[in-house]
Amino acid sequence: MSGPKKPKEEKKGCLSATSDCVGLELGYVLNSTKLLYYYNIPHKRAELHYFNYKKPQGCDDIIVGDNYYVIGGYSAFNNVVAISLREKKAVIKASLNVGRFFSTSTGIGLFHIFTVGGRDLDGNSLRSCERYSVKDDRWTQLQPLNVPRECATIGVFDKRYVYAFEGRSSWEYVKTIERYDLLDPEGVWQLIDPVGGEVASRDPRGGAFCAQVSNGRILLAGGSQSFDDNGFQDVYHFDVAEKKFTEKSETLKRGAEFYAVVPLYKGHLYQLAYSYHSPKYDLLAYSVVKGKFTMIDFKEIWGKVHVPKKDKNKQKPN
Repeated sequence: MSGPKKPKEEKKGCLSATSDCVGLELGYVLNSTKLLYYYNIPHKRAELHYFNYKKPQGCDDIIVGDNYYVIGGYSAFNNVVAISLREKKAVIKASLNVGRFFSTSTGIGLFHIFTVGGRDLDGNSLRSCERYSVKDDRWTQLQPLNVPRECATIGVFDKRYVYAFEGRSSWEYVKTIERYDLLDPEGVWQLIDPVGGEVASRDPRGGAFCAQVSNGRILLAGGSQSFDDNGFQDVYHFDVAEKKFTEKSETLKRGAEFYAVVPLYKGHLYQLAYSYHSPKYDLLAYSVVKGKFTMIDFKEIWGKVHVPKKDKNKQKPN
């Protein structure tokens, strides 16, 4: 007598009511649009969805858990909206304490967002930093940066330190780095002046691919210095102990910039690559073992995906 039949495998991937892919999804919305580009890493599934919120120019965006957060922006400034990657709808969240645009955020696990710097409406670069609790829906102001900066590159090291690399301050790009210890009760940013290595020839920038790749190294790739350049193709390792950059021989297929969180899945780091002159999102994968990048063209991912019709009946964020 045969045993009970096994249930059919769920083919809808991580968009079903499961949580196995939380943190393993990528998404991006082009500025001033309501069209969400969604990519499910484990299932290699690409989708396009319209939702009920137009993304403002100059905002910061990040995926934490299964929500795509849109933070600040020119017209939104203090506003924060979370777009559910499963339900494809936007919900208004608690406002920032300090309004900003051109800030940079990273996720601390699945329950916190760390937002650094930015610019105010008078054109001044900000030192202000805030931490958001997903559970409590609350922003808390932190100790300020040593150097005002916007459009920085930000990443987490050893699940304890938040690094803010370079960026722009008062319209000039800076080479300094700052580190925040999440376990330090005083929460003071430590200013790091990189030494040796290739730092003399490295152009400071913002929006680089940033991820820890070993016990002592952070990988930084690409990034840009303005909204109308082609972006950088170079790849560097930052040695945390020696506080210096070393340029790698490999380069990206094309210049690009990225947002902060870089998911790790089966030995590969993933992120969507954006180029100003080609506003389409290619998929970048980095093999931690081989130390190699692979860039998959936008057309191979979303070229055959059905573009949905706009739903005029969708309600505004609530």
